[in-house]
Amino acid sequence: MDSSYDSPETKPKEPEKKPCADCDLSDFDSVNCQVEGIAAEAEYMKKYQDDLKRRRTQFDALRTAYDAARQEVATDLAQITEQLRKLRDQLDCQLDEKKRTCLVDAWAEVAAQLDKCGGEQGCCVTEDQCKFEWQFVKKPTAPEVRALIEDFERRVTAAEKCFDDVLAKEPDDVKKRVADLKAFIEAIGATAADTKTIDYSRAYAELLWAEHRRKKIWLGFDNPNDFADCLCLALNCSLKGRRALAKLNGILKTLDCEDKGNEDRCAWLKAHVVDEILAACRRICPPEKEEDGVQTSS
Repeated sequence: MDSSYDSPETKPKEPEKKPCADCDLSDFDSVNCQVEGIAAEAEYMKKYQDDLKRRRTQFDALRTAYDAARQEVATDLAQITEQLRKLRDQLDCQLDEKKRTCLVDAWAEVAAQLDKCGGEQGCCVTEDQCKFEWQFVKKPTAPEVRALIEDFERRVTAAEKCFDDVLAKEPDDVKKRVADLKAFIEAIGATAADTKTIDYSRAYAELLWAEHRRKKIWLGFDNPNDFADCLCLALNCSLKGRRALAKLNGILKTLDCEDKGNEDRCAWLKAHVVDEILAACRRICPPEKEEDGVQTSS
């Protein structure tokens, strides 16, 4: 098959040799369709060019902003860690072991449900998500290419959403999470100080929630390099995905053009069946050579 239908990463195959045919215009029609496919590929990349440039520019700025944000919250996090230690010492003394165990077991159930909600564990894009390769064992059909485009589009859109809606906001979000957690812990401390009205079970549950939030404050990015790696993966995923989709859209345009050409050819043929029969007959059984000025036929 034509290697132009394969993924750019796929090694091209040797083209099949086809016998010549009398006035075969299929190659001419094929070239016209390939030109349309190339134009569609370029048009697709142009559509996403600005977004790709924007993300590339953001990449360097976001790495710097994230490093600065982590340094900015370092002091507050140290204070939060110490406040949590003091609160645990205080509340552990106010509840018996049976009650504490019950609350810890209850928290484990709720924590398992929270894990299913996502959003707290590391990078929001994966290596497998960004594999945009294909190889057709034979010339694909337009529906096959459309199905591949739909799958790639879903995955690259998710990677771009990860970059734009999660990672790009993380430098500000991490500062907000620390500020919110600090205020939450201060409220627990204020409640615990009022020994006359305090609900120790509720305060202990709040402590468990606060400790979890402190543990997950970086959302799985243990150091700035982890964040930068995720940012880079999402950026490259966007570029690789859009390149693959551009290629596939070009292939689809070529196939649609070829299908349209076949439909037009069939429509013309049905309208000129008799003329084509006679033309084919002249080609199959050409007139005999003239003898003595008289042309004969078989």
